[in-house]
Amino acid sequence: MRRNGIRRRERAIDYNLGGAPVVVKRTNTEWLSDLRSTGAAQESALADLRSVIMSGLPYALSTWLSPSDPAFPSLAEEVAQETLLRVQSRLDTFEGRSQFTTWVNKIAVHIALSELRRRRWKDVSLEGMMEEGEGHLAGLPVDPAPDPAAAAERSDLLAQIDRLMRDELTDRQRRALEAVAVRRLPMEEVARRMGTNRNALYKLIHDARLRLKRRMAEEGLMPGEVLAAFED
Repeated sequence: MRRNGIRRRERAIDYNLGGAPVVVKRTNTEWLSDLRSTGAAQESALADLRSVIMSGLPYALSTWLSPSDPAFPSLAEEVAQETLLRVQSRLDTFEGRSQFTTWVNKIAVHIALSELRRRRWKDVSLEGMMEEGEGHLAGLPVDPAPDPAAAAERSDLLAQIDRLMRDELTDRQRRALEAVAVRRLPMEEVARRMGTNRNALYKLIHDARLRLKRRMAEEGLMPGEVLAAFED
């Protein structure tokens, strides 16, 4: 990126969403070039990028999982590996609007929160989900909002979605939609727990989404706002 003829350079310290500083001496262009190369240059870039990810996760995830939790090290390793794979496959999508490491850290946090959601509900029965009471969507791990105002707005939107799901959908539709679209459980697993098959479950969720879409339109909610609330 150039500003007044000077290319911005990531030097010395990258704070990685508040984690411990990591020494980085690459421009955005250099990151892309090294990661696209082969041999020692690529290996060095991957090792540095892994350090950036690992140093940022403790702070970024502290709201949902303490770094002192026994489960944290394995989660961090899993997230770092998946992030590196995903970044390498998406290098062409980086638009250069931010520092490359900022872009990578956002991907890492997104992956980590998705995994935390999956782990949280892995062993919970579908009936147990339904017994949580109103407002449980607001307690789900979601990507951190950039500022308090955005966080409050997203919380309000989640509460509205929760209300509409309870008002508009049948218990079976809501159970299926929450399990697949919100909790991110695999379709096959949800179908098994509900005593149905994948095709029937797909139809059930499809009908539920249509009903919600119609009701959201009546309430003045746009589908894009709903998708943004979950950042997925």
